[in-house]
Amino acid sequence: MPCRVRNKYSTPLWAITLLGSLFIWVLSLTMVLTVYSRFFKLYMATAIAPIPLASFAGQPSSNIGIAFLKTYAGICLEGCIIVLACVIFSAFASTPPTVAGDDVAAATVVWNYVGELIFNMREATRCRTNSTWEMSCNEVKPTEKLCFSN
Repeated sequence: MPCRVRNKYSTPLWAITLLGSLFIWVLSLTMVLTVYSRFFKLYMATAIAPIPLASFAGQPSSNIGIAFLKTYAGICLEGCIIVLACVIFSAFASTPPTVAGDDVAAATVVWNYVGELIFNMREATRCRTNSTWEMSCNEVKPTEKLCFSN
């Protein structure tokens, strides 16, 4: 029976798995707390809205109401950005990475997926930022699901 040579500097797989799952758990907790805090801020701003909106009654205090409306619009846009990020993530998560074959190493599959993800994000950003939305979206073939104008 051949003897397996073990590298004395290799990290055990259970340690890598434990660190990776701990890292994912911390990031998911941070994300959930961030989303809940943003929506809590939106609910609180909606609850106190009658007080600053009452400042529109008098000319000297109308600046308070205008400033509140600007702040409230910014808080609402934060919620819209969170929803948009969830939609884009679900579009990325719904397409599995392409695998060349069963004999490909796991690291190769991961790097292929990362490259595909970066390409899709770049194409989706280009689709959104070009001056001609329709033309740039029609040029993108791999990310047709991400272009919302089709």
